[in-house]
Amino acid sequence: MPSCAGWIDVSRETSKIVGRNACGYCAEWTDRTDNFSCGVIPYGITPYKGSRMTDFRFATLENISNEVLLPVCNAAFADYIVPMQLDLTSLANTQQRRGFDASLSVGAFVGDELVAFHLICKGDWQGKQWLYDTMTGTVPSARGQGLAKRMFEWVMPRWREAGYTDCLLEVFCENHAARKSYEAMGFEVTRQFECARLETLAPLPLPPGVVVEQLDSKALPPEFASWLDEAPGWQNSLDSVRRTPQQLRQVRLLVQGRPAAVGLVVPQNGDVPVFAVAPKMRRRGLGGALLASLRGVSDKPLRFIMMTADSPSLHLIESVGGERHDRLQEMAWHFG
Repeated sequence: MPSCAGWIDVSRETSKIVGRNACGYCAEWTDRTDNFSCGVIPYGITPYKGSRMTDFRFATLENISNEVLLPVCNAAFADYIVPMQLDLTSLANTQQRRGFDASLSVGAFVGDELVAFHLICKGDWQGKQWLYDTMTGTVPSARGQGLAKRMFEWVMPRWREAGYTDCLLEVFCENHAARKSYEAMGFEVTRQFECARLETLAPLPLPPGVVVEQLDSKALPPEFASWLDEAPGWQNSLDSVRRTPQQLRQVRLLVQGRPAAVGLVVPQNGDVPVFAVAPKMRRRGLGGALLASLRGVSDKPLRFIMMTADSPSLHLIESVGGERHDRLQEMAWHFG
């Protein structure tokens, strides 16, 4: 599919010379006869006719309520690679967990109508303050006009004024157009993540001497950070865990009264942001026992996101029946 860069006036005489038609937005030559025909604007959707580059207004999202934002998000993601439909609660929970800041976020408007957005979060990332683009979307009727790039360009000076020089995001590996757009802005791929889902898992016998402890607490054992094989993605970072508004259930496996494995799960949706076993306690059955204990806490399938392909945790999840289902690329942009 071509990458539509915006509205370009196409001469009828030029069309006659090549004997083909051209998209009214990007002048991609095509054998189709509909007016907007490069494929970037889905057939059957009416674009903002007459909306040239200067007709869009850009602004931060400080004055945009979630009641206004929600239907725009759902329209933007209805035909996404992984279709997504949010409600007000899930949108607010996502914003809080990931550190949303409306003053650093940006929207594109036609008149007073919001048609595209970057939802930007802020927080500590590997010892430095970063920005994180948690959602980027454009409603179908406004696509093909370079709004993602133009919004970045508009908001970047405000980021610099606030003292930020780095931005992070993730993109589905299959979303080639979005990745190319981000690369054109200066983003570079830093890691590739796998996502997994564990539908069912029967209770497993605990290894000898292991005790299960359940806590309604986000406070992890002090030694937990040293158990990680890789730095977590933004959504699973310790900052994000601390900000999570939903009730988290913590499961610890204790050996001689000391934590040897720990996991966190959101019972309402099965999300598992934390899962780790102490290196010295591995290959003793604690990993499988921890997964079974987490599965017993939630009546939803367990969901694991942002693990690298060679992650021991991913291999363990697969060994007990879990399946990979999506791949993401983490991308970083150093614009300072």
